[in-house]
Amino acid sequence: MTDRFTDRTGIDVTYEALPPTKLNAALSATIADGPPAVVILPQLGLVHRLVECQIAKPLPTAVQQAVNENYDPRWRQFGMLDGIPYGLVFKSTNKSLMWYDARVLRKTRLREPKTWNQFVDSSQGLSKQGYTPISIGGADGWVLTDWFENVYLQIAGPEKYDALATHKIPWTDPSVTKALAILAQLWSQHNLLVPRPADTSFNRSVENVFVLGEGVFVFEGDFVGDRIADNGWATPGKEARFFTFPSLQSGPQSAVVGGDTAVMLDDSSETAAFMQYLATPDAAQIWVNAGSFISPINGIDPQAYPAAVTRQSVRDLRRATIVRYDLSDQQPLAFGGTSRAGMYQSLQEFLRHPEDPAQRAEQLEVKASRVYEAAIQQPCPGR
Repeated sequence: MTDRFTDRTGIDVTYEALPPTKLNAALSATIADGPPAVVILPQLGLVHRLVECQIAKPLPTAVQQAVNENYDPRWRQFGMLDGIPYGLVFKSTNKSLMWYDARVLRKTRLREPKTWNQFVDSSQGLSKQGYTPISIGGADGWVLTDWFENVYLQIAGPEKYDALATHKIPWTDPSVTKALAILAQLWSQHNLLVPRPADTSFNRSVENVFVLGEGVFVFEGDFVGDRIADNGWATPGKEARFFTFPSLQSGPQSAVVGGDTAVMLDDSSETAAFMQYLATPDAAQIWVNAGSFISPINGIDPQAYPAAVTRQSVRDLRRATIVRYDLSDQQPLAFGGTSRAGMYQSLQEFLRHPEDPAQRAEQLEVKASRVYEAAIQQPCPGR
């Protein structure tokens, strides 16, 4: 993609990958060595931090025009802060999918559940037929945050979701307790869960279903299909299929998404030209053709995606009326993106002991408040 940009503009591009672990420290070191022209980040909270520290630059008019022309408003919102556009989502992920072993559902003559009650009923039916239906990769805490976010967005609505994401309402809000109670009703039925879910990695949770036969359903994003295909565990679209995260109440379809957001750290004309190019179907199509990629750009025909499951995921995203960015990825990393801390730790403990949603909400609020207070004192990246 960068080669094509260089061929067309004569502007050279050098790309460097930051390690995904300890991303905050790696980003800070990179900026200290000399800020790159553009950073592409998987966590919106880091983007907000760069804006707060006045390191990120607002998108120039020409880039804004390209974003407005090629992006749906649901995706444009994620690059905004206080009404000012700072970034554009280049790669997107649908995190509202429930994968399942189609062979088992055919054998048991069960249909894809559409609602939460149907999902629970189907799981109980599978249990009665000798299956342990649900595999959860709770050892990777981000899996549990995604469970919470999908339930919370549906029962609380987008306005409360946005307020919780920015800590404008506390985690003790009744809407949080209600979402946790819904999860507790499911997570407390141990006959429905593959044993030791809080100690099971994400990779193992997928392997449980499609290799070991120790589960039927496994929840996570469209990237599950890549993991299945890369390991040869099953064929996505055949043995491995998915349906949209079950609806908890009537209303418009919603989706929780992740995304890699491009942000300018200098305001040169060359950087602006590159950012403008990233916002075009031409740039995205190169990645689409390679597979394992979903673009939020409107100009990409769903039929252009090489894999059937990817096309289905894209159609699901475009049907969703309410789209919200992963809530934990909007938090300071110490609360929303750190192993054995913050949201990860609290939800792992709740998966082990799903007994008191109100108390768990109080614990989350205590942790969130401490992190938000400490974040004010934290030095900016590279300083």
